Amino acid sequence: GDHHAAIYINNQQYLEFDGLKITNNRKKSIAGQANTDAYGIDVYNDGKEVMTHFKFTNLTVRDIYPVELDSSNFNSIKSAAINFKSEKNTVVGEEKHIRDVTVDNCYITMTTKFGIWSRHPGGINGVGNEMINRNMNFVLTNNHTFKTGGSGITASNTYNVLMENNLFEYPGASDKPRMAGRGSGAWFFNTRNVVAQHNVSKHARGSGDSYGIHIDHSNKYVLLQYNYSEDSEGGFGEILGNNKYSTYRYNISVNDGFRSHHGNTLWVSQYPKDKPKSQNNYFYNNSVFIDKTLGGISLNTGIDIDGKNTYVYNNAFYVANGASMGKKLLNITAGSGLDIDNNMYYGNIASGFTGPDS
Repeated sequence: GDHHAAIYINNQQYLEFDGLKITNNRKKSIAGQANTDAYGIDVYNDGKEVMTHFKFTNLTVRDIYPVELDSSNFNSIKSAAINFKSEKNTVVGEEKHIRDVTVDNCYITMTTKFGIWSRHPGGINGVGNEMINRNMNFVLTNNHTFKTGGSGITASNTYNVLMENNLFEYPGASDKPRMAGRGSGAWFFNTRNVVAQHNVSKHARGSGDSYGIHIDHSNKYVLLQYNYSEDSEGGFGEILGNNKYSTYRYNISVNDGFRSHHGNTLWVSQYPKDKPKSQNNYFYNNSVFIDKTLGGISLNTGIDIDGKNTYVYNNAFYVANGASMGKKLLNITAGSGLDIDNNMYYGNIASGFTGPDS
């Protein structure tokens, strides 16, 4: 439990792991290893070529904790059950990434931060391209994450992702002092070509994000369809800045969005402010249901749209028993190009949202 990873794969490829039980509860410092890092499996490419073919099936990965946790800086926490990381491409002809990855039917529980994590810092100017400067071809299916300190799955800087039939329960858990306590079921950052379908997220918690599945910033072509989210503190649909062609369709949301800060049914944000607004944001054919009280206070969600060309079509919004949608916050930033049409509404929903729907 003192090394940064229980299984460390460095500049190797064509590897398959099946049926293992893995843990890494770090208690002591060790020379050459940061006290803040902890992984069950760490796949790391700092070499001069692409690493290909990794298959992880039927694994149990649990109790993944670093020696130290700086809970004041969420983004600095480097911990995951299964981690894929490439270093930046700096030399023409030596471009690298990690590709052709399958993670299937794994059970992950009690981690400081993520369940499954992919990342690549890209390349310097003139080196690589949009594909080679990302990890590539990730198939993440039939996994169950239970009480992860962060999100169940986070695919960042990845090209081509299929995320299907996964169950995320209690992302953003804080049961132990070394758990981050903030996370959506899954999220995507600076990623290209995502299909996330038939996933279930329940009981997401945290002061930020903590939606069922959210689209962080700088992605292109992310499609979330046929997913179910319930009891997410943050909300149902979150699209941050600098995205192109983000779609939520045919999803079901139940009692999502009760957090007082950024607790929304729909949220399209320009964050970070130095990035362009997201464009071509689609919410259609979703079913959103709110009927719940927390401590005797009815669930009241917001609607906050600050994007470019956002389309809300053919959804069913059902609000019952004293709850409300958009009454807590209805913010539609001027110039957002919001088009609302052919939705079905029931209950206490802000007229500024329903009114423009002819």
